[in-house]
Amino acid sequence: MSSVGPVPMPVVLILMCVLLAMAVARLWPRRKDGMAVPSAASLVLDMLLIGLLCGRISFVALNFALYREAPWSILQIADGGYHLAVVLAAGLAWGTWRLRLWRALRAPVLAGALVGVVSWVVGSHLLSAWQEQRMPLPAVQVADLQGRVIDLQQFRGKPLVLNLWASWCGPCRREMPVLASAQQTHTDVQFVFLNQGETLDEVKGFIASEQLRLGNVLLDDTASASTVLGVQAYPSTLFFDAEGRLRELHLGCGSLRGHLITEFPCCRLPCASLRRCCCCRSCWHWPPAARPRPRRARRRQRRPPALRPPRPRVTVPQC
Repeated sequence: MSSVGPVPMPVVLILMCVLLAMAVARLWPRRKDGMAVPSAASLVLDMLLIGLLCGRISFVALNFALYREAPWSILQIADGGYHLAVVLAAGLAWGTWRLRLWRALRAPVLAGALVGVVSWVVGSHLLSAWQEQRMPLPAVQVADLQGRVIDLQQFRGKPLVLNLWASWCGPCRREMPVLASAQQTHTDVQFVFLNQGETLDEVKGFIASEQLRLGNVLLDDTASASTVLGVQAYPSTLFFDAEGRLRELHLGCGSLRGHLITEFPCCRLPCASLRRCCCCRSCWHWPPAARPRPRRARRRQRRPPALRPPRPRVTVPQC
């Protein structure tokens, strides 16, 4: 199960954790001193929104080279481009500053925020472990454009980006050039474009009309891959590691920039090499010789203190 209808499971998890945090903040017992104070649940929600805004700004600032050609894509907040540390720090800082006037709200707001963060961390780990076990690379028989039968299991051994698409899907058409450019630039990662439920003539006509240069275009006329993976929305892009385990899932028409940078953290320039980036994560299983060596910190030599001349003694004449 990858989504609840068109809503991805990570988004559903975040909404559940936010509701839980707001409920804890609202139901937390506190002493009423007669002062007009804002709602504790609303303060928790404000902390989340402020944190997400700051985390988005920091992410875009550090990776602005990827957004320079299309600045409007900065507003596509569904691409997963956030810095978690900045989100937590900014939300906590804003909440601490906001609660300086209301001592009665400190306990419920901070307790609700803590419950929400802890539940999200635990839920994310459980969801990731569940998806790795329940959503591996499917053993599905598909066909290529020449009519040859291909098993998806043959793509094991190297990182794989699997895109489920259809020509009638408008968001699929918008994302296809981005993936085509990534496939041509980064040859160390396998890109597979698995069409769902269309004929060979329809797929060839779409590729010719859009003038796309794609490799590994496969046909799944019965949409069996979507059934096995539980995908209910197109386009769906799945990131698998070398062992066929699901590492990331991107649903819908949002930009892929944030997910690509998350999976390949060193790719901050459009021309960066994925080989250099995938080495940063052990799940991609690149050879140790290709991994960058950590730089040794240079020891700073302490300078000896400067010698000062002794002060002359002043003798006071005695009467």
